[in-house]
Amino acid sequence: MGDAADGEVWRQRLLPAILDQTGGIDVLICSAGGMGNSPAAETSDRQWREALDGNLTSAFASVRACLPSLIARRGNVLFVASIASLAAGPQACGYVTAKHALIGLMRSVARDYGPRGYALTLSVPAGSRRRWRMKRCTR
Repeated sequence: MGDAADGEVWRQRLLPAILDQTGGIDVLICSAGGMGNSPAAETSDRQWREALDGNLTSAFASVRACLPSLIARRGNVLFVASIASLAAGPQACGYVTAKHALIGLMRSVARDYGPRGYALTLSVPAGSRRRWRMKRCTR
């Protein structure tokens, strides 16, 4: 249907299709994303934009488009972050930055719309206990 990070796609295609099929939105799960593997000096402009669009802008565009229905139905948004939203792992500059910003987005939306009965939840999955991952994250 389109790019979830594109507000115009949300306005013209995604939201109308969702509302046509469901009549409204009770729950929005923002879990799109992807991970690049490069430190800041080796991150291209394209990789940076992809990390921000996939992990942050898609959540912003989704929430912005769905807010009227979510507020009307006293809905809930679940933001799926990662352990990278709390701590910086190696060689993931764009990903870590976007995941940290996702928490800021959730807090900002909660501050502005929470008093209207709109619920927001943050999930921070920690990943698996693979030896290579544990070794990388403990250095």
